[in-house]
Amino acid sequence: MSLAAAILHDRRRRNLLVLAILAALSSGLAIMALDHQAALMAPKYKPRTFFPGLADKDRHIASIRITSKKYGTVAIDFVPDRGWILPAEHGFPANYALVRKTIYGMAGLEALAPETARPSWLKYLHLDAPPKGRGVKVALYDDKGRTIAAVIAGKTKTLGELGQLGLFVRTPSSDQSWLVRSVFRPQANPADWMNKDVLDLARSEIKSVTVIPAHGPSYTVSRKEASDANFSLEGLPKGRTLAYPTAPNGPAYGLVDFSFDKAVPIQSVDFSHATTTRTNTFDGLTVEARITAQDGNSWVSLSATAEPANKVASLKARKINKIAGAWAFEIPAYKAAQLTTPLDNLLKARAAATKHGR
Repeated sequence: MSLAAAILHDRRRRNLLVLAILAALSSGLAIMALDHQAALMAPKYKPRTFFPGLADKDRHIASIRITSKKYGTVAIDFVPDRGWILPAEHGFPANYALVRKTIYGMAGLEALAPETARPSWLKYLHLDAPPKGRGVKVALYDDKGRTIAAVIAGKTKTLGELGQLGLFVRTPSSDQSWLVRSVFRPQANPADWMNKDVLDLARSEIKSVTVIPAHGPSYTVSRKEASDANFSLEGLPKGRTLAYPTAPNGPAYGLVDFSFDKAVPIQSVDFSHATTTRTNTFDGLTVEARITAQDGNSWVSLSATAEPANKVASLKARKINKIAGAWAFEIPAYKAAQLTTPLDNLLKARAAATKHGR
């Protein structure tokens, strides 16, 4: 009797054979189902660089234009021997870190999947073109004005558990939108493009500050050690006391957290009747600030000197003068008030005279 006949004749063996065949079929169907599911779940578009070759063209980029509905167009240009500047801001130095982030951010855009190509739907992704639409256009040009790369950016989306930035974009010449992986968000506010790295003084650095008002007496506040919590008023007027123990700290920290809203050529502002403050640091740096009001705004000019033997302070002074020397900065009103604090504001009010003049 053959083996096949023996198996068919034996009921137990026959059942085992049927079970083995069913198991094999089941396993094969499972594999096929998994392959089908994987095919369905697999991305239809392999991620790719949105602007191929842009990373190799960075040296050819000579200007950037950012256009938005809120701010209009911000122009950033490269000028030999000066670097990146803002033409609309009288040529004030641009934020170089943001320039690099924008250029290399554009080069690093990675297309993940196509989205809508219907023109009427683009507005839902904020990809309607500026200046009327809500999209933000970023364009890079060479020194001949030829477009190297341009994109309209819209809404953002968080990608995956790592919280990577997803950005909806399209090119200005196409209605096809894309979801891309991005490392930057386009910045359309002109204030963000200004080089704000003008002055960086920490509270711990300040040793003394002398205030020379346009009108009224001058005074100096100082401390002996950087660890001293409060400043003292030198030469306290006879018969007067401080308004409160920390009163001298106000003018002492006037240049700490320095920021500005606008910069104009220094000759545009009249500093002939300005209040002057001289801030001295423990490492030998002196920063002179002149503060004045013009056209309802508060303005300051900055210059720095250092003890020649102190190389660190000398480097700081050169950096401040290089950026700030030719400019007047519009500062918040509260900062101007802090820098120009009159001596009387640090002192308790004089005792009221009696009606007999005693």
